[in-house]
Amino acid sequence: MARPVRIEYPGAVYHVICRGNSRQAIFRDEQDRIRYLEKLSFYCQDKSVDLLSYCLLGNHVHLLVETPQGNLSKMMQAFQTSYTVSFNKRYRRSGHVFAQRYKALLVDKDNYLLQVSRYIHLNPVSARIVTRPQDYRWSSYGSYLKGKGIAGLKPEMVLGYFVGERKKQLAQYREYVEGGIRERQCATIALHDDWRVA
Repeated sequence: MARPVRIEYPGAVYHVICRGNSRQAIFRDEQDRIRYLEKLSFYCQDKSVDLLSYCLLGNHVHLLVETPQGNLSKMMQAFQTSYTVSFNKRYRRSGHVFAQRYKALLVDKDNYLLQVSRYIHLNPVSARIVTRPQDYRWSSYGSYLKGKGIAGLKPEMVLGYFVGERKKQLAQYREYVEGGIRERQCATIALHDDWRVA
C-alpha cells in the first residue's frame, strides 16, 4: 500500500514529530543535542523554513515550523540524513537513527498555533523532567524568554498573537504557557476527586 502524499503548500505550518528508530535514543549526550540544533538551524535557513518552536527529548523531537516555500519534505530529508550520517560516524554504527517516517501534522494558524507551541514547550514538564519549562535547556522556551536562541528561530509569529511591545508579548506568552501547568494540575486534582467518589 502506497504512503499517503504529504500535503505541502507555501505558508503551511506543521507540528513535526520525529522518533528514534524502534523508539531508541536519538541523543546519547549533550554534544549530540548541540549538533542536532546546529543542523536544524542550518537546514531551516538553507531551505528557507521558519522554525517557530522546538523541544528535544530523549527518543523524540517536536518541531513547529512554517514553510513559506512549501518544501517541508526537502528540508526534513536533508536535515535528518545529515544528522544520521553524523550520529553514525560518531558512534561507528550504521542504519537508521530515525523511524522511517516523521509525522507532519498541519496546524491551523488561526485556531491552534498557540496551543501547539504551548504543548511543545510544556513537554518536559509533562514528562516530569522539570517542574518549570524555562528550566529545560533543550527547548526553545528559554530562548523565547531570553530573547536569543539558535539562528533561524523565529518566535515572532507565535508572539504576534499577543498585543503590545515585545516585552509585553513575552509576558503574556509566558502567562499563557505556564498557566497551562496550573490548568493541568487542576484537571488532575479534579480527576483524582472523581476517582475517590467512585
